Amino acid sequence: QLRADGGRCTYVSPDTGLRCTARATDVHHRGEADDHDDLASLCSWHHDRITGAQGATSSRRPRERRPPEQHPGIDPTA
Repeated sequence: QLRADGGRCTYVSPDTGLRCTARATDVHHRGEADDHDDLASLCSWHHDRITGAQGATSSRRPRERRPPEQHPGIDPTA
């Protein structure tokens, strides 16, 4: 992927429409982590920010929680 993108970061600023000119050092999965057809070459600065933002978004999703298990050393009948 890095070679296909000319070894340059493919991030385009939504504010200016300009493409980053830094050397690409990372390959980013645009979709699912196991999807190797939708990749983007990014510099480490943009890759860190994009993956960090994705991680922050996923940590805000509600999670299903199991009911707490009783401690094995506590007798519930006592």
